[in-house]
Amino acid sequence: MENAMTAIEMTATVDEHHQLQLDGELPVPDSMRVRVIVLYPLDEEGREPDPSPEVEVAEDLAADPNFIAYQREKEALKSDHEGKYVAYCRGRRVAIADSSQEIASALDSRFPDEACLVKLISREPRKIVFRRPQKLRPALSVERR
Repeated sequence: MENAMTAIEMTATVDEHHQLQLDGELPVPDSMRVRVIVLYPLDEEGREPDPSPEVEVAEDLAADPNFIAYQREKEALKSDHEGKYVAYCRGRRVAIADSSQEIASALDSRFPDEACLVKLISREPRKIVFRRPQKLRPALSVERR
C-alpha cells in the first residue's frame, strides 16, 4: 500500500539552470524526498514551450558511449567504490576519485577538450553530469533513475 500523502501549494521560479527556487520554506519536519508537480503557463497559442536541450540529451543518452560504459559497470562500482566519483571519456572509465574537484582536475589535464561523464557512485539515484569543456559550452545535467 502506498503511503498517505499531503499537498502543499507554493509558488516558485525556474532559474536559468532549470532549477526550482521556492518563494518560501517548505513546512516539512525533516529532510525527505518529496514528489513535485510543476504547473506552468502555456504560450499565447495554448502550446507547451519547446523542450529544453536537457530533454533532447536525455532522449539520446542511451547512445552515448560514456553512459553505456558506466551502465555496464555501475553495479560493481556501487559495491567497490560507493561515495567516490567516477569519470568516463571516450567510452571507457578514466578516473575514480574521492572528490569532484579531483575528478575535474584529472579531466582538465588529460581530456581538456572532450565531453566526459562524471558520476557520484551511490546506491541512491543521483544526477548524472556531463562535463563539457568550458570553451565549448557549460555543463548540463540530466536526472536519471
